[in-house]
Amino acid sequence: KQWYQRRVAITAGIGTSLGIIYETKLNPSSDKQLVAYSKILYNLDKPEAITGLVYFHENGDPKQRTVVIATTPTRIYQFFGKMRSNDQCKFGAIFGESFPEFKENIESLGLMAVSYIKYPEPRSLVWMTGVGIQYSKINIDSLSFDEGNVLSENRLTPFTDKGIPVAIGVTEFHLLLLYENGFEAKSLINWKHVHYEPLRTMGGTYNTLALDPMDHSKFFCSAKQSIIRFKVHKEERNVWRMYMELRKFQEAEKYADGDQAKLFEIASEEGDYYFEQKYYEDAAQTYALSHRSFEEIALKFINEGTTAALMNFLRTKLDSIGNSNNPTQICMLVVWIVEIYLSEISSLEKQQQSSEEKSDKLQSTRADLRNFLSNEFVIRNIKKNKPIIKVIQEMMASYGDTSDMIYFADLMEDIEKVIMHHIHDQQYTSALDTLRKRRSPDLFYKYTPTLMKYIPRNTVDILEQFGRSLDPKRLLPSFIHCKTTDQKEQALRYLQFVVFSTKCKDEAIHNFLLSLVVQQDDEGLLLDFLDKTDANVDKKYRLRLCVDTTA
Repeated sequence: KQWYQRRVAITAGIGTSLGIIYETKLNPSSDKQLVAYSKILYNLDKPEAITGLVYFHENGDPKQRTVVIATTPTRIYQFFGKMRSNDQCKFGAIFGESFPEFKENIESLGLMAVSYIKYPEPRSLVWMTGVGIQYSKINIDSLSFDEGNVLSENRLTPFTDKGIPVAIGVTEFHLLLLYENGFEAKSLINWKHVHYEPLRTMGGTYNTLALDPMDHSKFFCSAKQSIIRFKVHKEERNVWRMYMELRKFQEAEKYADGDQAKLFEIASEEGDYYFEQKYYEDAAQTYALSHRSFEEIALKFINEGTTAALMNFLRTKLDSIGNSNNPTQICMLVVWIVEIYLSEISSLEKQQQSSEEKSDKLQSTRADLRNFLSNEFVIRNIKKNKPIIKVIQEMMASYGDTSDMIYFADLMEDIEKVIMHHIHDQQYTSALDTLRKRRSPDLFYKYTPTLMKYIPRNTVDILEQFGRSLDPKRLLPSFIHCKTTDQKEQALRYLQFVVFSTKCKDEAIHNFLLSLVVQQDDEGLLLDFLDKTDANVDKKYRLRLCVDTTA
């Protein structure tokens, strides 16, 4: 209608009941002759009615090759060639270049219909045979043209108990079958019945079914004296479920169109499929994306004894929760994951493997645990829940995993626990190094007495590095109980540093330093000290100390 109203000439192919294919040019701008020319293109070697005639371009490009598909009651023909836009007869070269490829079905009714992705790009073709309806996917890629066959994925579906249709049509997802008093829709995905619509007419029975190639949602059924127009609403709405039931999960996700409820259901079904096939790792990844009960899925893996898959599920589930307002579940997942790691580490330590093999696996597992614990998201959520910190520490202690317990305490900034552990294990240098890194004066005041007892020189080295940031008066208890010569010498060194380098004027510091100097039995050192610090030493204490020493 549009081309006629706009007076635009078009070229059309026509198939006759005698098996002759014509090319015809219609020229509505001429008032005298509508048909500008008509030329025979091909005369089939088996004369029978042509029931369908369509053509498509390679890759949708008119400048490339073209295929013409013609159907008869018994055959499907494919003619390949290249159109010549400059010639009066555009299709002539196609029918003259090669012998057509065809598929034959002796018992056939010959009706044919085509669906389009977007006109004129084809999607599929249906052809009605004597025993059912053949469905084929149309491929217009270069490889299909090279092979001389654009029809693939052929499938024959039998007629239903409603009999043989009088007309057929095909949409993106459905096969339409027109009967004399109604039409039926069947899914192209699972080939099941979808809908049947009885048709009432004012005269005669229905015999024609036509689809609008420009608007996929419309089709028409006609009888002699009536036409009914149908409007399809959301034809694809149940496609995701059909694909899911066929276990084509990627296609199902595609047609879920981002609907979270549908995606959760697909993930649940896909997880069940992988679990049935014993693909436990894949099942774990997929289950975590569903809304299935956390306890139910975990129990499935536990019953199968698949620790790796359970770990995978827990980790993926934790990632999927993200920053949700469910801190309890997050902490539960974290504790469970840590427990699995600790159990595996303990098991590896007990196994009788070669030292190298055992060491590599053990180091890898411990590295995984520490990477997990140091994850920013994990740390942030654990710190919000103090009892969880204690639970994890107690688990590590129960497994005897002191190295990871110290690592975790350090992450949680529980420095005292780290220091106490090092001291308990007589790792005094490590304890001192932890103090140095954390730079906490209160911790220095608390643990310097112990460190001065075992590593006095190293301790004083660090104390001097901190200089005025430490209050020497609060450190005096660390030096009062120094008994060995080395301890006393290092205490003397630190107090001399405080008095002479930091210019400390505190009387208590000077008095205690004097007591240490007197014990050195070095008159020159004593006189030099008194000369420099006389004003800051209590004179009565100095006199009493000298008298006691002389006596």
